[in-house]
Amino acid sequence: MQEELKKILREADPLNLIEEGAPKDEYDLEVPKIKKFLNTHHTEAELTDFLMNMFKNQFHPDFNIGDPEVYKQIAKNIVKIYLY
Repeated sequence: MQEELKKILREADPLNLIEEGAPKDEYDLEVPKIKKFLNTHHTEAELTDFLMNMFKNQFHPDFNIGDPEVYKQIAKNIVKIYLY
């Protein structure tokens, strides 16, 4: 599951960090946080909120974390592999 989560985050690149030249493992540190969250939360909506807050909290509160739809799609993809 860990590799699948890394792949989902890399492909989505929600903050466009990889697109801007960051290393491909830029989001790998978020994977354990997501896995821990998934131990007690299972809905796409909960995960979407978690992902948005996780990235928002890593930066200044006014930082634009991008399109919420990207996070919804990430959550949908994660729930798909986590529950099935």
